[in-house]
Amino acid sequence: ALYIFTEKRTWSDLYVGVQQGDNGQSMVLGGMDEDGNVIIKDLQEGDSNKIIGVVAGLDDSKFDTILDSKIILDTIVKFIEDFSEESEESSFTIFLKDKVRDDAYWRSELKSVIKGLKLIVIDEDGNFIELGNDTKQYIDLLVDIEDEDIDTLCASEILVDTLAHLLIDLADQEDSFFVVSSKFRSETWDDTMTSVWREEIKKIITTGKVLLVDEEGNSVFDVLTGNDTNKQVQILVDIKEEKYDDLVASEIITDTIAKIIIDMGDGTITISEKVKAFTTSEWQEEIIDIITSVKMILVDEEGNVDIDNKCC
Repeated sequence: ALYIFTEKRTWSDLYVGVQQGDNGQSMVLGGMDEDGNVIIKDLQEGDSNKIIGVVAGLDDSKFDTILDSKIILDTIVKFIEDFSEESEESSFTIFLKDKVRDDAYWRSELKSVIKGLKLIVIDEDGNFIELGNDTKQYIDLLVDIEDEDIDTLCASEILVDTLAHLLIDLADQEDSFFVVSSKFRSETWDDTMTSVWREEIKKIITTGKVLLVDEEGNSVFDVLTGNDTNKQVQILVDIKEEKYDDLVASEIITDTIAKIIIDMGDGTITISEKVKAFTTSEWQEEIIDIITSVKMILVDEEGNVDIDNKCC
């Protein structure tokens, strides 16, 4: 939005040459937000982060008023369509699958998009979080979402598709620890893929809360993706038994843990070719079995993993 008047006005009194529309509550004038800050430069420069910040900053209670305006609706849709095209200058690309969308669809979907974006790009103090190309940033942002907000995040098909492609792109980066199998990829992206990813994103968040955050609420992402085998195994050992099902709920995280374990086999543990070829469901069982076994043979009386002294 640029500048929104929420009460009825006579537009000729406000801006010479502008005719009053059908809904005088939804007219956009000038280049200011509701606090009087000039934002037209942010919108014109085409920086996706700034535009996302403007859109995500919209007040939930004013969605209907704002989107009643055909001008506003078309303007926001144009921004989304522009940033569905890959750009070297943009660190965040919105994904739009090929389908027909009318105004009714956009009004409903935009509400879901904006509500979901707020959960990702607006921090507790109301400040915009600039999005980059760091896997840890996106995983931490997802894991930080409250359980009661997960359905809100995944309500928007556009946001689900965007997060899906973002995670695929992160997995395809050189030396990425993240694994996204062919099940979650498709050259012809359709509503079925959106549904598959909607459920998987929910599971990634659930699993991430178990695996990537310690009891104090601190991220252990860097440890898990680092080179200290003792600390990596300690993260798994510290997971409580009642959380095992949540740990392997996400197929993508399961495949990722499997990759980390296989990489450990290069020098710490022995992994046969048969195990390396396990399916995701087999790895889900194997991961739990590994944790159970490690607790018995590689953990001291204080609950600390000591591979160097206990592993032959």
